[in-house]
Amino acid sequence: MKYIHILVFSLLGLSLAGQSLDEELGFIYVKADYLLETNRYDEAISEFTKIIAKDATFRDALYKRAEAKFNVGAFKGTKNDLMDVFELKGISPEAILLFGKAQRNLGESAQSDVTMSTAGILYPNGTSPRDKSPSSKEPSGEGEDEQGGRLKDEVKRIEETVTSILEEMLPKRGGDEDSDQPSGDTTGGSSDTRQPQSRTEEPDVSADDRGQSRKQIPDVQEPAEPVYDDSVNEIYIDEDVTLEIKNGIGGRKVLQQPSILILSETSGNVVIDICVNENGKVTQAEYNGVESSLRTESIISLAVRKSKEFWFEKSDQKETCGSIVFKITGS
Repeated sequence: MKYIHILVFSLLGLSLAGQSLDEELGFIYVKADYLLETNRYDEAISEFTKIIAKDATFRDALYKRAEAKFNVGAFKGTKNDLMDVFELKGISPEAILLFGKAQRNLGESAQSDVTMSTAGILYPNGTSPRDKSPSSKEPSGEGEDEQGGRLKDEVKRIEETVTSILEEMLPKRGGDEDSDQPSGDTTGGSSDTRQPQSRTEEPDVSADDRGQSRKQIPDVQEPAEPVYDDSVNEIYIDEDVTLEIKNGIGGRKVLQQPSILILSETSGNVVIDICVNENGKVTQAEYNGVESSLRTESIISLAVRKSKEFWFEKSDQKETCGSIVFKITGS
């Protein structure tokens, strides 16, 4: 009996120790998530690292740390964390999209295109099959178990497909694609040869009937492409900082700009790619590591945050995108 009591108290102690660890990690997670939401990325990375050191599978700590690393321009670290996410947690739409963005900022444009395309094919509505709830029409009991089994099979099949693409397809496609080719360019493709054929085909009629048929068939007018805005809007902040708004958005009037103070010992440029909605609000701001020459994490984080605070005039276009270049003169 004495040994039984010792065993019971030992198991109870282990249970309490496990519960204490979960509570400790939960407290750190709440703090780290708050730091991430308030754009204090360096501090968030430090707190998420504490969690991962004790339990790499705790909630979404790995993915959250990858997101924080992306926002400070640590794109290799972002990729490494996401590969661990894929291995430990499986594939999710958010993780694979962030993986593609990290590839793009590392200059891996061909691989990024394939990753993004894969995400669009597997998750056309931005959701994973594991997020789908069972249909209310399915009766409970055996029918529900069968549906759950089918759902698990579908998730497993898709995850195996994505893993295969990431590990095998990306290296093969990377050497064949031309990274300088615009994604929307269709010159030289098979689709261009098919389109003229469909326009020049005519029914087998006489010469008189052919002339009349040509009058009845209207010419196909292709929509005109929007004119690209190549203007540059230069804004002088102070002797240490000058901004350039360009790459498609330089001609859009700035209605409000934030106060900016950047002190740096090193000179260089920080390029932030932004998108603005029709109301003038900046909806997206991401660090462009390929075109930037300055890699200081604190300055990158500040530039991303300040870019989100710009307001532009309204536009009839649903979204326009471009870049804000922070030209910094070191002291």
